[in-house]
This record gives sequence, structure tokens and C-alpha cells, in this order.
Amino acid sequence: MIPDLFHLFAIVKIATKRHLERVPIHRDLQESLAQDWQRQLQDFVHGITEIRFNVGYTPGNTERFVLPDFDLPDWLVPVTEGDAIEIHEIEEEGLDRVSGMFAVSQDHNGQQCLLFQNFTRSRVLSPRALWWSQNAYTQTGKAGFSLSDSLSAVYYSDEKKLTFSKFTTVNSFLPLMDHYWVASDEQIREVLANPLFTVDDIDTVAYRPTQWIARRFAILRESGILGSVSAEDVTQKARDYQLDIPERNGKIVFPSARAEQKKVLQFLCEEVFRGALTATIYETNSKKPRA
Repeated sequence: MIPDLFHLFAIVKIATKRHLERVPIHRDLQESLAQDWQRQLQDFVHGITEIRFNVGYTPGNTERFVLPDFDLPDWLVPVTEGDAIEIHEIEEEGLDRVSGMFAVSQDHNGQQCLLFQNFTRSRVLSPRALWWSQNAYTQTGKAGFSLSDSLSAVYYSDEKKLTFSKFTTVNSFLPLMDHYWVASDEQIREVLANPLFTVDDIDTVAYRPTQWIARRFAILRESGILGSVSAEDVTQKARDYQLDIPERNGKIVFPSARAEQKKVLQFLCEEVFRGALTATIYETNSKKPRA
């Protein structure tokens, strides 16, 4: 269902704060963009399987992450509710601060949905850009920008559901960090207290871990894998993947060096695999099981 009027908004980010600015467009362009973004919506949802957001999983081409009960930030709510608020129009000098574009539309059931596109500085066209016109290139002396040919995220207002593919992309224009699953210092210590491990210096391991390491500890904490394996199983199977995971008194020795921690965590989170044809060992962060 194509809306009668297509309104385009820029998400402007200054430091850690975001706000909206209206993108003024002519009526004929409104109609053209409305049809194009509606086509992008169909492409975004057609033949797609929705899966609950899991930071340890990389969705395939036919999958979309879902965040249910997603509350829109305050700066977005008035637009979705049709409140008469004053939104400044974006000007040329403001394009460098844009992190996303969005428009209000409807899905095939008539439900209001917000369509989002990622936006980077590479899409800003300089006043020195050359344009094709009447069989030759010319300059307008005005700044411009290009839009993407695909959506980055869709929000369904009635269901309060956000769907997307890439966390890092969407987090650039929507606040998703509350859903970014990482283990705290206390939770890391909880994992390392498991009978499977022995740790020479737990304070070093738990102190300011990298985001990558904290995320794997969170995965281990929730996966249940630690209760289903023994240290002997882990060390023996690790050798099959050319990994040396030390064992002491029936426990895995969790290393203090971060490079070694990464190897252990990758293996325990099942992020290494062997190629079926060449037997080459690869790393992956996808948790999609083979059908």
C-alpha cells in the first residue's frame, strides 16, 4: 500500500544525541520515492525467515533479526503518532551529520511501518560533482546526496517490532546498544567459576575484556555447552582442529593472554569448522546449523 504522501526524514547525529530533520522534496519526487521504497519493503520481507536477535549469529540472505517490544526513541515517537511538531528542514551543511534516512509507510495489511536506510558520508555529493545533462556533463554548484536501493531496517508500529540484518549498521542510526549482549565482569567470573575451568589469574581475565571476549563469555553463559562437555573432550577435539587447549587435573586451563583466550573461546563457542572438501580449518561467527 503506497501512502498518499511520502515524507523523507534524515536522522542527524551530533556526538551521542540524535534528532530528526525533514528532507524537502518536490511532489513528483515524492511519488517516485514512495513507489521505490515500497518496492524495497517488499524485497525486504519477501521469502524471509524472522529469527530472534542473537549477537552470536550471522543471519543468512533469507533471514532477518527481530527485536520484539522495541521502544522507539523519544525523538522518533511524535512522527509515528502524527503529532504536529516542528521539524527543521535539513540544509546542505547538515548532510555530513546524517547517519540514516527513514520514511513512514504501510505494509500489505495497512499497518504503519517505518522504513530505514543507512546513510554514510560517501553518499554526500559535493558541489563539484559532475552531472549528465543534455548529452554533456555539467556542474550545479549545489550539494546533493544519493539514496540506497535497499532498506536496512523496518519497524512495525502496532507490533512494536524491529527487523534488520546487521546490528552495526542499524546501531549507527537507532540506539540498539541495550540489546547488545555482552557479559559483565561479574558474569565472566561466574563462567570461569564453572568446574570445567581452572584460572591462574581471574582478575586479569575479568578486567576490562574486549567487547569480542565479553560477547563470547555471554554466549557461553547462556548456551549450556559448559554443562555438556568435559575438559578431556574439549582438549582432545581441539587437537583435531590444530588447537592446543591445556588441561590440568581434569580442568581446562583458561589463559591470561588475550590472544590465547580468543582461541579457547572460539572453540567453545563452536566458531571453528573444517571445510568439507579441502579439510581447511575456518573461523566463523554464524551459528546456523546445517539443515
